[in-house]
Amino acid sequence: MDRPLVWIAAGLTLGMFAAAFGAAWFVGALALLTGLLAAAMRNHFAYRQHFIFGIVFYSLGGLVWGLEHRQAAGDALSRYSRAHPLEELGLEGEVRQAPVFASERGYATFILAVDYVATPHGAVFAPGRLLVRWTDPAPVHSGERVRVRGKIGHRLGPVNHGVRGYEDYLRTQGVHSEIRVRGPALERLSVPVWSPYYWVSRLRTAEARALQRAVPGDVLPFVLAVWLGERSDITEEQNEAFIASGTAHILSVSGVHVAIVFASIQFLLQPLLPSRRARAWLGMVAVLVFALATGARVATFRSALMVEMYLVAELLRREPDPATAISVAALLFLLAVPDWLFDAGFLLSFASVSSLLIFAPALDTLLESVPNPVRHALAPTFAVQLLPLPLALHFFHVLPLAAPLGNLLILPLLGAVLWLAFATVVLGFLLPPAALLLGHALAPFVWTIDWVAAQVAALPFSHFIVTDPTPLAAAAYYVAAAGFLGYCLRAGARKKWLVGTGAAATAAVLLWSPWTAQAEVDFLDVGHGDCTFLRTGDGKTLLVDGGDTSEYGDTGKRVILPFLYTNQVDHLDMVVATHADRDHMGGLLSVVQRMPVGEVLLGPESGEPLETLFLSECAAAEVPVRRVYAGETLHLGTASLEVLHPPKDWRPDLSENEHSVVLRVRWEGPDLLLSGDVEVEAERLLSSADCRAAVLKAPHHGSDTSSSSAFLRAVAPGLAVMSVLPRGHYHTADPEVIARYRSLGIQLWRTDLHGGIRLRPARQGVEVSSARAERGLTLSD
Repeated sequence: MDRPLVWIAAGLTLGMFAAAFGAAWFVGALALLTGLLAAAMRNHFAYRQHFIFGIVFYSLGGLVWGLEHRQAAGDALSRYSRAHPLEELGLEGEVRQAPVFASERGYATFILAVDYVATPHGAVFAPGRLLVRWTDPAPVHSGERVRVRGKIGHRLGPVNHGVRGYEDYLRTQGVHSEIRVRGPALERLSVPVWSPYYWVSRLRTAEARALQRAVPGDVLPFVLAVWLGERSDITEEQNEAFIASGTAHILSVSGVHVAIVFASIQFLLQPLLPSRRARAWLGMVAVLVFALATGARVATFRSALMVEMYLVAELLRREPDPATAISVAALLFLLAVPDWLFDAGFLLSFASVSSLLIFAPALDTLLESVPNPVRHALAPTFAVQLLPLPLALHFFHVLPLAAPLGNLLILPLLGAVLWLAFATVVLGFLLPPAALLLGHALAPFVWTIDWVAAQVAALPFSHFIVTDPTPLAAAAYYVAAAGFLGYCLRAGARKKWLVGTGAAATAAVLLWSPWTAQAEVDFLDVGHGDCTFLRTGDGKTLLVDGGDTSEYGDTGKRVILPFLYTNQVDHLDMVVATHADRDHMGGLLSVVQRMPVGEVLLGPESGEPLETLFLSECAAAEVPVRRVYAGETLHLGTASLEVLHPPKDWRPDLSENEHSVVLRVRWEGPDLLLSGDVEVEAERLLSSADCRAAVLKAPHHGSDTSSSSAFLRAVAPGLAVMSVLPRGHYHTADPEVIARYRSLGIQLWRTDLHGGIRLRPARQGVEVSSARAERGLTLSD
């Protein structure tokens, strides 16, 4: 407890976290902390000075966060381009995070640090960071100065409630806009000879080329991933095996890799150098060289800095103090980039290294009766997983019970791969023929790692899909982790620590999921496609449509399942596919494969290949399927689903869209009309009967084939939701249709502008919230 830097770092972090959720949270927590201090000081609280430090830095954390976010969301470039959405801009700047092998893949992305903006009216000062999506790219390196021209977009990816996705990640990196260019539309202006970014990028590319020449093709993707952080060629099957076996962290160069290099160096030097200071110096140099050799990526340098902080104590002839080293690193990181507080890479890397530094010595003490080689293998293997576990569950939603076994078998092999990769790169520069020998020597190690990951993942009960833990469950887990640390270190009182640890762990399990359900409807942001999720007040769940799937991505796997898991949904009572178009049914394939589903509802048989595939997936998952027609009413807990379309005798000559299942949902909130992709003929039929609803899911994504005036008048909604891509894409809402909604006084919400849209029952109608608005990211038309 007598570590003032720990109190300072904790205060700063909590202050930033509270400020990020709003002034009320920040002030409320500050009042609580001050009250606790006042109460404690009555009893001459021993650590009152440290507590005061914590409160002061809590206030400083809130101030730093407020200053960092004092302006409207975005940077000068994004604010200018949002104010002038139709202008084509000429942009110049320096490349950041250049891709490897871009010209061989046909598509690449990188960050452009823009410092010159040419508009139709002249140059303006609007610096910012821009995501460049480049089709038919050529080789480019970080630090190079380039010019691009085009219209800027601001939707960087889907944004939904509770889920931190790709757009959130980019914004923590300071990227708020994107531009799409093709081939020679990107012009290279100059090569900065003195730029460190350029030479590090050149080194990274040169290493990749050396490995490409020397390493067999079937193991090259893995080697590039663990040495350079280049994961583009890792297959989906490989990635899932590593996640299920609890070893996915090895596929990104960060904390575990730095720890392996550091531990290897210390192990090799211990018999040669009795001086701890000398070993510390060499260890610091080795870690720094490793960080540079692997491409000088931010995640690697963060982990390296944490180890360097730990080793400083050795240089000062003091006993290493993991808690203080971690606190210093946290202060440096968060003061430099406050947004890292919500960055997945930072959190996982920081937690992994912290866990290793804190728990490995404690476990080593606990296992003192175990022979040294076994103890030194077991302690770090278990230690590295303790603190990151709730974070990993939040980001991956897989509880890998077999992770200790997987890591115990794979981490030693990973150490061999890292050293062989290093030697292969060096020989690739100096003696290419000899590099072939080492490059091929990598193959058996990589094959073994792949095989072990697959076998561990396939073990019975090796892993379980889990939903997000509640905040209370996460807090209880970390109390249990602290109790386990006490159990390891306090040999004389282990029974008491064990009881406390067990109680906290039990509380974490009991509090994992919410005990009550909130009635709500979510219209998910899935790009071009539809997906609606309903949860009733008694916990029943319904999913209508599932977005798209294609060679470019699977919406079910990439968007819908993360949304469900993050919002504590572990099963679906009912799934409805309105029709067999890819942008409605495609994502449901992954949903049925990966989540328990009670029943699937379809409209008339279409004969489409996608429907045949979907039916086979339902059969494989033993999910019952039934066809529904107009006039049926289905019950789902407190909700009822009225099927309004299509009738059994509906015209077979019409398009698939005209056969969409249309549902009127009566639930705790206002009635919903979910209209699929119905067009003019189906709308005419619906309008001839009672189809009134307070909320309308706009048919066919706002296309001019649908949303006729007669239909809108028949439904008479007060609010409509349109699932659509932003202007500039091939599939987008028709301006005349949008104007029609507005002319009829219908409040229109759009996923391209507002992200995911959530409805909750309120005393007076319905409460509507936007996932983008909650983040300050609402876009304008």
